[in-house]
Amino acid sequence: MEKEVVEMLVNHYNRTGSKFILVKDIYELAEKLNVSPSALPQELKHLRQDNIVYVIKERTMGFWKIGLKRQFVDLLKVDGLNGS
Repeated sequence: MEKEVVEMLVNHYNRTGSKFILVKDIYELAEKLNVSPSALPQELKHLRQDNIVYVIKERTMGFWKIGLKRQFVDLLKVDGLNGS
């Protein structure tokens, strides 16, 4: 499932140039990925530990900001994996 999260973010980056997406909650993210919401927190934790993504829970605005870390995007550019 970690792969699906990264692929979704990379595809979004390739389409829009934006390194992050905004979702209302874990359930909206699970719906976008077509996965069970119960597994997502652990998967996001692994991706955060591996310095691939960041997750910001914006309580005042009521959304989550989930994005690719700059270092990971730079690695994609160097390796030519982002389709550019």
